[in-house]
Amino acid sequence: MNHKILLMAVSAFAFVGAVGAPHHSLAQVTPGADKEVSDADIVTAISRRLFTDRYFSPDDVQVTAADNVVTLTGIVNTLRSKDRAAQISEGVRGVRAVVNRLTIETPKKSDEQLKKDVTTALLLDPTTDAYKLNVDASAGTVTLRGEVGSFAERDLASWVVKGITGVKEVKNEARIKVSQSRSDAEITQDINGRLKREPFVYQDNIQVSTNDGNVVLSGTVSSAAAKGRAAERAWVLGVRSVNDTELKVSTAALKESVAKRSTTPDVSDAAIQKAVEDAFLYDPRVFSFNPDVRVKRGVVTLRGTVDSLVAKEAAAQDARNTVGVAAIVNLLQVKPPRQLSDREIADRVKSALSIFAPTISDEVKVSVKNGAVTLSGSVEGSYQKWLAWDAASRTMGVKSISNHVNIAETGITKLDDGKIRQNAASLMRSDAFLENDDRIEVNVKNGTATLTGSVDTWAESVAATQDAFLGGAKEVVNKLTVRSAPAQSLTTTRFYSSYPSLLGEYYVFPVG
Repeated sequence: MNHKILLMAVSAFAFVGAVGAPHHSLAQVTPGADKEVSDADIVTAISRRLFTDRYFSPDDVQVTAADNVVTLTGIVNTLRSKDRAAQISEGVRGVRAVVNRLTIETPKKSDEQLKKDVTTALLLDPTTDAYKLNVDASAGTVTLRGEVGSFAERDLASWVVKGITGVKEVKNEARIKVSQSRSDAEITQDINGRLKREPFVYQDNIQVSTNDGNVVLSGTVSSAAAKGRAAERAWVLGVRSVNDTELKVSTAALKESVAKRSTTPDVSDAAIQKAVEDAFLYDPRVFSFNPDVRVKRGVVTLRGTVDSLVAKEAAAQDARNTVGVAAIVNLLQVKPPRQLSDREIADRVKSALSIFAPTISDEVKVSVKNGAVTLSGSVEGSYQKWLAWDAASRTMGVKSISNHVNIAETGITKLDDGKIRQNAASLMRSDAFLENDDRIEVNVKNGTATLTGSVDTWAESVAATQDAFLGGAKEVVNKLTVRSAPAQSLTTTRFYSSYPSLLGEYYVFPVG
């Protein structure tokens, strides 16, 4: 008999000792099929990810699970938060689907004010500022019309708007300008190539078929997050629709994927270079700058110029999300399209904070010198600190950011070393993106976590780093060896976003 597990607020606190794509519905999974992870374990693991950084409150968000299908109910303050909660849940091992019933409670704005905020946000973003979009707003619903160059551009515009307080729904009716027609065979070949380069699905058993531009994905994948990634990667030039209902999440697929990864052959430098260059073509923040890509023993070096800090970080993230990459040397230079005074840049950053992060806009102080932004102040959690960085990074004229925002002392930041180690290890065991956690050793001293051992891909190395942060680490020294590339990846981390590998296409995070 099926049973539901309801997360109580005390469960979340027990863990720490204190405290753009649609998600799949119940109809898309087979009840009870291939179930090995208990519902209780899934609820506990999701709770840890949702509540540890204090962005989501256990008083506002409830998690239940039945037959490994997760349901989220409760209240969040933006559409982006709603999507983020589902993406975090999909990244937990054993989850087959997520039913997202979160409702949005956001400060009411007049239609005129909301339209103004959306228009301003699109103009502040260094990528969407060039889009020719018309904005309408009515009772919290924002409608975008006009023309964009790709599915990725349309999705990026939606992503920007979803982060604005006052927005309850986004209707993106922007037309996609198609410059050339493509055969079904070309589309299928393109999708297969993208799936093989995606580190979280390349070993999964996915079949692609295309009929008149309509794509159907079938087969099995190792996690709900992998299913979402596969669907995202299928949106290539010429595609009219993507149907992933025949793509099933299976624990057997997880075991098969792990077995395949253990014998993964090295990827040549030439293949890595082509894969990274192809990834840039599908990233609206990067493709127009055509960065120079060089690869030696799995280490990718990026050179050239981009017009914004977010484009620089996005290029590095595209490279990290490529099979075979061991490390990134990001030498891209930020050269804004027009010179802005430091005062103008500071005003733009403050405007971005007021639109995307009004709850912390008064707490974060902004100073600028020669285009270099320094953020200071105090916030409650790591996600809020990242949110301040994100708002600044997406502002035209910003060349670099020093994020000196402090996280207020709480039970989370006062954990002892043993508890941090225990938390990090538990998070790694439940991470759907980290399939060989038994090869990772975590040691903690004075709040600094050191990771040693090996992983299969660079993306898994990043996931392990973030799990350590979620466990309560103040710093992470990553000494994990990446098995899919001959070079060793060594990264020293001070502060990063809590969930970079789970956030979806348009979240970026600073990497040392």
